[in-house]
Amino acid sequence: MGGSRSLPPAIGAGMVRNAAGNMTARLVTLVATFLATPVLVHGLGPTDYGLWVLLASIAGYGWLLDLGIGSGVIKLVAEHSARGELEAARRTVSSAFWLYTALGLLACLLGVLAGLMVGEVFRLPLDQRPMAGWLTVLMAASIAISLAFSPITAILRGLERFGEANLITAGGLLAGLAANVLVVAAGGGLPALLATGFGVTLVWQACGVWVLRRTAPDLAIRPRRPDRAAARRLLGFSGPVFALQIAGRLQFETDVLVLAVFLPVSAVTPYALAQRLAGLASAAAEQFTRVILPVASRLSSQDAPEVLRSLYLFATRLTLGLLMPPAVVLLTLGRPVLGLWVGPAFEGASDVLAILTIAVVVDTCLWPAGYVLQGMGRHRPLAVIALASGLANLALSIVLVQVVGVVGVALGTLIPTSLEAGCFVIPLATRELGLRPGRLFREAFLPGLLPALPAWLVMSVAAASLPPASPLVLLAIAAAGGVAYVAAYLALGATQLERRLGLDLLRRLRPRASG
Repeated sequence: MGGSRSLPPAIGAGMVRNAAGNMTARLVTLVATFLATPVLVHGLGPTDYGLWVLLASIAGYGWLLDLGIGSGVIKLVAEHSARGELEAARRTVSSAFWLYTALGLLACLLGVLAGLMVGEVFRLPLDQRPMAGWLTVLMAASIAISLAFSPITAILRGLERFGEANLITAGGLLAGLAANVLVVAAGGGLPALLATGFGVTLVWQACGVWVLRRTAPDLAIRPRRPDRAAARRLLGFSGPVFALQIAGRLQFETDVLVLAVFLPVSAVTPYALAQRLAGLASAAAEQFTRVILPVASRLSSQDAPEVLRSLYLFATRLTLGLLMPPAVVLLTLGRPVLGLWVGPAFEGASDVLAILTIAVVVDTCLWPAGYVLQGMGRHRPLAVIALASGLANLALSIVLVQVVGVVGVALGTLIPTSLEAGCFVIPLATRELGLRPGRLFREAFLPGLLPALPAWLVMSVAAASLPPASPLVLLAIAAAGGVAYVAAYLALGATQLERRLGLDLLRRLRPRASG
C-alpha cells in the first residue's frame, strides 16, 4: 500500500478536518429538525402542516435550477486560487452571480405559475386554494433569493473554507427552525410562518455576504459586468453535473412513483421506510465526499497525477470506512431495526431494505471517482453513464414490479447501479487516472470491505445470544459491530497517515474528556 501514502499529510488532515465539520453541522441540523417537528405538527395541526410539507416539496424542485453551477464555481475558484489567478476568479464569481440572478427570476416566474395551478392539481379544498397559491409564490421567492446568493457558499468551498460555509448553511437552517417554532408557539398560522421564513432568508443571505467579505474580501460579490467567456466555461462544466443530478433523481426518487402506478398505495409506505433507512447508511460518507472536489481541482491545476491517484485511493478507502459500519448494521439487523422503529407490521420490508442498502453502498463508493473526475474536468462521460443507468433503473423497475412486486422495484435499482459501477465508472476512473485496477482493489476496496466480515460475525453472534428486542440492546449490538469494524480497519486497512490522524483526534478529545 505504499503508493497511497504519497498523499501529503496536510491534504489528508485538511480533508478529515473539513469532513468532521460537515458531519457536525449535519448532525446538529438533523437533531434540531427532529426536535422542532413535533412543535410544528401540534401547533399548525395536521391539515396545515400537511399543506406546508406539500408546498415545501413542490418548491424544493426549484433547486434543480442550480443546474450544477455551484459545482462549477467550486472547481474554478479552487483552480484559480491554486494558480494565483485572482482576476479570473473574480470573473467566475461575477458570472455565477448574474447566472444565478437570472435563474432566481425564472424561479419566481415558475412559482407564480405553480401558485395558479397548485390548488386544482392537488384538489385542495376550495377555501384553501387562494392561500396555497400565495404561499407557493412566497416559497418560490425565498428560493429565488437563496439561488441568487448561492455562489457565496460555493466560493468558500472552492477555497476549502468549509467551516464558514457550514456556518452559513447550518446557521440559516437553525435560524429558520427557531423562527418557525417561535411563530407557531405565538399562535401564528401558515401565512405568518412563510412570511417570517422569507424575512429570515433575506437576513441570513446578508449575513452570508458579510462572512464572505470577512473571509475572502478579494472574491466578495460586487456589481460588475458579466464575462461571457467565464459564463460559457461555467455552463460547459456544469451541464454534465446537472445531468448527474437528474440521473440521481431517476435512480433513487422514481421508485415510489412506479409503485404508486402499478401497486396499491399501501405498498408505498414499507418501501419508502426501507429506502429512508438505507439512505442513512451514506449520511456520514456523503459529508466526507463533499470535500473532495476542491482538493481534486487544486491538484489537477498543479499537474500532480500521482497525488491525484493517491487522493482517489484515500477518498475511496475512507468513504467505505464511513459507509460500511451502518450498512452492515442494516444488513444484519434490518428486521429488528424496522420493528423497533415503526412496528412489527413493517418487518417484512427487511428484504427490500437489504437490497436497497447494497445499492446505496455500490452507488456511494462511486462518489470519490465522480468528484475526482470533476476536479480533472473529465466528467462528461459520467453524465452519459449515469443517465443511461437512471433510465435503465426506471425501465427495469416497471418490468420487475409486475413480476415480483415491491422487491422487483428494489432490484430495478440495484442491478443498473452495479453494472454502472463495475462496467463503466470504475474502469473510466482508473483509465483517466492511470491507475491499475489491482492497485485500486488492494489499497481501497479490500481495506474498506474486509473489516465488514468481523463486524457481521460479532453482530450475528450477539443477536443470536441476546435477541435485540429493545432499542438499548439493538444499539449495544450495533456498537459492538462498529467497534469490531474499526478495530479490523485499523489493523488491516488503515495507512500510517490515517492512524496518525486518528491518534491526533484522540489527543484532542482526551483533555475534554478528563475535564
